[in-house]
Amino acid sequence: DSTNFKFISPKSIPYTTSDDVVMIEGLVPAKTVSYIEINDFRLWKFPKNGTYWKYFANKQFWNLQDGLNVYEVKYFAEDGKLLHKNAFTIVKTPEWALQSQTWSKQ
Repeated sequence: DSTNFKFISPKSIPYTTSDDVVMIEGLVPAKTVSYIEINDFRLWKFPKNGTYWKYFANKQFWNLQDGLNVYEVKYFAEDGKLLHKNAFTIVKTPEWALQSQTWSKQ
C-alpha cells in the first residue's frame, strides 16, 4: 500500500526554502524495507526492517542547488526487489533573490 510509504517532514511538497540544508524524513511499514536509496544514494544508517529514515539535502554536498530539486526515493526488499518509489521536491530560492526582495521593500 503506497500510503504506508510517506514523507513526514517537511510537511509541504513541493517545499520552498532559502536554507542551505533541509532534512527530509519519512516512514515505512515495519519489517518490510531492507534498504532505501535516494537519487541512487543508499541510506546506510537506515536499519534493515526499520520504520524511520532521514536524508539531508545539503548545498555544501551538491545535492541541493538553487531552483528545482527532485529526490526520487526507492524502497527495496531484502532480495533487492523494488517495493515502492516516490519523490520529494524542494524549490531552493537563490540568495540573490532574497537580497533583491529586501532591496525592493526599501
